[in-house]
Amino acid sequence: MSGSSSIPSRGSLLPRWATIVLALYGVVVLAAIVVTSLFAVEIDMDPVIVRLGPLALRWYSLMIMLGVMVGVWLSGRFAERRGISADDVYSAAFWIVGGGIVGARLAHVIDRWDFYSANPMRMLAIHEGGLAIWGGVIAGGIAGWWFTRRNGIPFWPFADSVAHGTLLGQAIGRFGCIVNGDVAGMPTGGDMGFIYTNPNALLPKAEYFNTAPHAYPLYEMGLDLALFGLMFLVARRVRVPGAVFLTYCAGYSLIRFLLTFVREEERFLFGLQQAQIISILVIVVAAYLYFYLRDHAAALRTQTRPAATPATS
Repeated sequence: MSGSSSIPSRGSLLPRWATIVLALYGVVVLAAIVVTSLFAVEIDMDPVIVRLGPLALRWYSLMIMLGVMVGVWLSGRFAERRGISADDVYSAAFWIVGGGIVGARLAHVIDRWDFYSANPMRMLAIHEGGLAIWGGVIAGGIAGWWFTRRNGIPFWPFADSVAHGTLLGQAIGRFGCIVNGDVAGMPTGGDMGFIYTNPNALLPKAEYFNTAPHAYPLYEMGLDLALFGLMFLVARRVRVPGAVFLTYCAGYSLIRFLLTFVREEERFLFGLQQAQIISILVIVVAAYLYFYLRDHAAALRTQTRPAATPATS
């Protein structure tokens, strides 16, 4: 089976109902951004939905699970349009999602080592929040590369197939961050943004309570959806294997670089925060890989998949 470098230009990429839901989601996010840019919106939601003894179901965990399910479904649909079996995507999801969660948590723990070295039992408390997206993208990407190599699937068409699902899953998961408060921006100094009043909110700093920090996760959700649309154009018009995935990497890096200016974190290098330095590096690597793949596109498009090796989970 061959992996196509682009998706067919005819036919709907999404079923009508999914297109309507996605459009409504975009409208709601845009409206919310406008409202929080004009007024301060109080959030008094408990991050915990329900407690069952020592166990607790949190909004964060629920939205992460929903984001994963939607992302895997969408990735399977896009894979089929490129001549890759959706079953292979579903099998790969076990490794990619698992590796991504481990990598995201590990990166977060390393970044906040001063806290977790003093509280080692909290290292595994993923349900409370604390997943560094770059760690997840890198670890999930390595897991995806390993899976495709093991099962004879062309890597770049596969990476293009899962890029949209990955980004949409992130955008959905950020709703959990809104309730959690764990990625709230710095205080706006005015009457705009979110005001967290629930004592269980996991704000980065205690002084953020009852102030109005920037609605960082909401900003990111809106820009993620804009990048999602741009990736559709790339998928339609650019016949370079890996172009969609690299657009995701470079585009999301630019989003993180710009939005990190409204977050109050420790300066890492040249007056920039750690996430911004990583974003610059990812943009440079993505640009290099794009031009390399463009120059070798003809050879990559002839890449075929051996028929004998079944995918394993």
